[in-house]
Amino acid sequence: MIKLLENVEAVDAFAESEPYWAALCAAYGEAFRNDPELQNVWVEEENGKTVAVLKCDADSIVLLTGGRMPSTEMLLFVEKLLEGGSIDTVVCEEPTAAVLKNLHPFEEIREPLMEAEKPAEILLPAGFSLRENPPTDELFEIFVSVSGEEERKEKELWELKIKRGIAKGRTTVFSLYDGKNPAACAMIRSRIESFGAIACVVTKEEYRRRGCASYLSSLCQNRILEEGKIPVLIPANERAQKLYEKLGFKPIKTEITLKLKKEENHE
Repeated sequence: MIKLLENVEAVDAFAESEPYWAALCAAYGEAFRNDPELQNVWVEEENGKTVAVLKCDADSIVLLTGGRMPSTEMLLFVEKLLEGGSIDTVVCEEPTAAVLKNLHPFEEIREPLMEAEKPAEILLPAGFSLRENPPTDELFEIFVSVSGEEERKEKELWELKIKRGIAKGRTTVFSLYDGKNPAACAMIRSRIESFGAIACVVTKEEYRRRGCASYLSSLCQNRILEEGKIPVLIPANERAQKLYEKLGFKPIKTEITLKLKKEENHE
């Protein structure tokens, strides 16, 4: 049976196999647990046990099955979501990827999941001040400066999930300021079981190459380790991966993302 997530602890079953995505699913599920109209995390249960978790956003799906083949019911559920036409990305594990690639023209992208076992050295970049959990509207301005102006339509929902994550102790945000101007941010997006997921490491273009990302990532890394958990992240690109390697992160497995291939226009 597939139903909306009610008990966030149900996601814990996937913490060992998929710590990063399980943490993000838990963060979303916790934020909207009491708002069924906003809840976007689903679970599949068999004999009272959670066997799959699915998070669905406007354009993407995350499906966790613990390395098992997805059930026919879950595949039909995914197909129904894909029929809407707005979703072009599916994050999943190997068995699910193999099935979906036979059904749709997906391109497979592989990215490293990285973790760190030791704290990194921290040195505040010159000219900046640090704030913990600053106003979410200022955070959003940093985020949208990189993600694009089209994200403004999601501002209210974005701020709500971050505010609720902070209030419930799952999310912690660090931000650097140039005077009163927000310059960069990074966040522990969620904690789950023995892990903490680092995400949204963003620096405005005019402040790049000044050590902001390295410093903020280190803060998140060290805070998670202080809590007795393991920091995990997925680098945005090869350059980011090299930065994290300098901080002590090492690849531990490969994550799979499926992107729908764009149809070519033949005039």
